[in-house]
Amino acid sequence: AEKHSRAFLAVGFQNIYGAEVRTIKQMILSGKYGKLRRISAMGAWSRSDSYYHRNNWAGKQRAADGTAIFDSPVNNAFAHFLNLALFFAGTEETEVGHAVAMQAELVRARPEIETFDSCGIRVLTQNDCRIVVLFTHACEEEQMPELRLELDRMSIVWSQDCRVRCYDPDGKLLSDEPGTDCRVAMCEHMARRIHNDASAVIYTLQNAREHTFCVEKLHELFAVRALTPGEYMILPERDNQYAIPAITALFRKAYLENKLPSEVGAAWSSPSALQRTEA
Repeated sequence: AEKHSRAFLAVGFQNIYGAEVRTIKQMILSGKYGKLRRISAMGAWSRSDSYYHRNNWAGKQRAADGTAIFDSPVNNAFAHFLNLALFFAGTEETEVGHAVAMQAELVRARPEIETFDSCGIRVLTQNDCRIVVLFTHACEEEQMPELRLELDRMSIVWSQDCRVRCYDPDGKLLSDEPGTDCRVAMCEHMARRIHNDASAVIYTLQNAREHTFCVEKLHELFAVRALTPGEYMILPERDNQYAIPAITALFRKAYLENKLPSEVGAAWSSPSALQRTEA
């Protein structure tokens, strides 16, 4: 549609349009702090009956006509943060990292959904950056989404409140800077682009394709494990929130160590082999 129109199309991954995100990307590409080795991301947002029963596609694999939906934490609420990790892994200013291999531990506590409500995913990009993301909707304790980027001579932590904290190799805090309102920034960039401002940031379909590629490969290559009733709790006082005991603390440990849930002792999660995404 974009090719056959006189218009442009920009994908609304709003965090991408924040000035601090572009600053981080420039810091990585400068080479001043060495090679980007690892990226970890985590988030824990509870989602109860009202969330999963709000429409006819929540937690679905496909629509009745076979159209792919793949609704899950990694393709909905937390999609932004896998997308950010892939963007930071790109080796040029507007390039997004491409997944050449993946591992995934996918589980669902909520029995009526078809996909998963908790996941640990490892992505190996074409430039040998190792990304681990850990997201859950089956939690008691919430955790604001956060990304940690580990370079040879610096670690950078970006949190969903758009703060950026930089640390030296010994863990000493070097800087702590506030970010901008990314939704406002996104609208400003769109307005500037409409007025032919070439400096306006546009997140293109080609950029966003890499996130979609990961989601499709996730469902092609890995199975979802349905948890047994003894492995989760149901909280009636919280609109039937399903919760895997201590998952937020466990995901926090995995996030800091760039590991998957089974690698830090999650008995409810099974190890998976690293799978190539393309023949």
